[in-house]
Amino acid sequence: MKRSFLKRAWFQAAAVTALTSGIFLFSNDVSAETITVNVDGEAVSFTDVEPEVVDQRVFVPLRSVYEQMGAEIEWNNEAQRVFAELEEDQTANVIMHMDSLYVIKGLINQGSSVIEIDAAPYLSENRTMIPLRISGEAFGYDVSWDQESRTVDIDSTDSLETDSDSFTSYTYHRYDHYPSDEGFEAMFHANAERIANGASPLAIDAELSYVSLQKSTDMIENDYFAHDSPTYGSVRDMLDYYGVSYLSFGENIARGHPDAESVTEGWMNSEGHRQNILNENYERIGVEEASGTQPYWTQLFTSQ
Repeated sequence: MKRSFLKRAWFQAAAVTALTSGIFLFSNDVSAETITVNVDGEAVSFTDVEPEVVDQRVFVPLRSVYEQMGAEIEWNNEAQRVFAELEEDQTANVIMHMDSLYVIKGLINQGSSVIEIDAAPYLSENRTMIPLRISGEAFGYDVSWDQESRTVDIDSTDSLETDSDSFTSYTYHRYDHYPSDEGFEAMFHANAERIANGASPLAIDAELSYVSLQKSTDMIENDYFAHDSPTYGSVRDMLDYYGVSYLSFGENIARGHPDAESVTEGWMNSEGHRQNILNENYERIGVEEASGTQPYWTQLFTSQ
């Protein structure tokens, strides 16, 4: 039987953060019959791929719907990523990766958030299909479904902000690195534990996730399991090496846990790791896993 191991390091300083979140689950019992989609009362014309039903979820072709809204679309084939931007009184953009349950939403001059959805976008006949609800609410539109007429109405509101009551979302700090779904899931689990224990959720930091990935990879490549790295030195040395800013920082590491839920449970069942996860001084979190003969996890925290 494989054993799971945990280690933690922590350093304290004063800091405060506050965010809001919401929970959403959307499902309809619909068949593959024709579905009508209206944007602000005008029917969307689907020239090649029609809306589809997968596992009781309605998916719509992203380009057809977003272009009807007036959004500009960019597709990155190498990254399997779509970028959509809509400019009204505000300017908002949305980034979706195929087969990912995490969507990045940005409002110009207001920062970004990462949204957890319950069904991932996918490609159908070279068209990006996205879940019905996020198709509209990503840009602040109201979305409704009429079962009898099999009609979807996507209606603009006075804001491009996503309703926090529909989805779980957290503040997101962008970086060249895009976290993996495993990393995102572990960060969402950590924030769920914080909220359940009366602590404020942490902002998800892609730069910290990148450094976490380097640490997890370094442990595999150099065959060690410790906070001090033979490559980078201490946790502080490694953060400094990658140019991460901080007032305080902490690190949890683990190996042998197969998924984000398992590693979070392991950390929460260890008093020292639990203290790091629930530490009110911290403001940001990054988590990534790398797999060798077994998974290695690194979880980093900072205050600013």
